[in-house]
Amino acid sequence: MFHQSHHREHLHQCALKVTEKCSNEIFYSTFFNNVTMTKGCCIELTEMGKRCHDDLVNFQLQAPVLKNNVSEILPRSEHIWNRCVWVAYPLKPLIED
Repeated sequence: MFHQSHHREHLHQCALKVTEKCSNEIFYSTFFNNVTMTKGCCIELTEMGKRCHDDLVNFQLQAPVLKNNVSEILPRSEHIWNRCVWVAYPLKPLIED
C-alpha cells in the first residue's frame, strides 16, 4: 500500500512540473500524434525529466482506451523526448564564424 501511494505522489509531483498547456501538448503529441510540441513545452518536458516523462506515459498506458496502442505510443514517446532534448538544447557548432 505504501509503495502505491508513494508512486502516486511521485506521479503527482511530476505532473506539477509542467503547465497545463504543456501537459496537454505532451499528452496529445504522445498518445494521439495530433499536436506538434512547441519549443517552450519541449523545455518544460526536458526540465521535468526523462524518468517523470516515462513514468507518466506508462501510467496513462494503463487506461483501456490506450492499452491497445502501446506499440505505437512507446516509440512515439521516445521520439518526442529525443526531439525535445534537441529542440530545447541544440548543439552549438564546434567552429563559429
